[in-house]
Amino acid sequence: MTETDNTTQNDGTWYVLQIMSGQENRVLKSIEHRRKVDLEQGIDHGIQNILLPKQTVEEHRQGGVKTRRDQKLYPGYIFIQMKLFNADGAMISDNWHFVNQTPGVIGFIGGDAPVPIPAEEIEEIQAQISGEGEKPRPKILFNPGDLIIFRNGPFENCEGIVESVDDDHSRLKASVSMFGRSTIVEAEFWQVELAPNDDAS
Repeated sequence: MTETDNTTQNDGTWYVLQIMSGQENRVLKSIEHRRKVDLEQGIDHGIQNILLPKQTVEEHRQGGVKTRRDQKLYPGYIFIQMKLFNADGAMISDNWHFVNQTPGVIGFIGGDAPVPIPAEEIEEIQAQISGEGEKPRPKILFNPGDLIIFRNGPFENCEGIVESVDDDHSRLKASVSMFGRSTIVEAEFWQVELAPNDDAS
């Protein structure tokens, strides 16, 4: 069985691992490497697939500079398809410890009773990855003081001034003039766009 084999054996169940922040790639490579070494020695820990969902993000900065980078869809988590229980429903401790004791792994979601993830949810994630791979999702970097235009929602076509930005959640707050008064409005990045430079004062 190869590392990319998608076939389900006795228990090709998907689980979620919680990972220390920023350690996702290191953990993924560590598990894959150790698994390969053990397989060469005839030791099989029942691991079929490991998934670290990412999407390609295209960042647009002022001045026309564009960059692309991979962004994790679920920071702090890795999905793993493996056999954790035998036919009698008892946990296979060697398999559990092999994964759980990997440096950077906090543990399985569910702790000592790992919670299985429905195959349908994994299929949705894989479809999302495929879609993002074909068409990078733009990510505009906003800054306080930027002049923006709402392109969606009740303030469509209205201008606003960015007051604060929450990059982690892709949201911002902007002041919008309504009936002669300035009102603070919250919006997601995809709902607004930077106003053309020649329109800004």
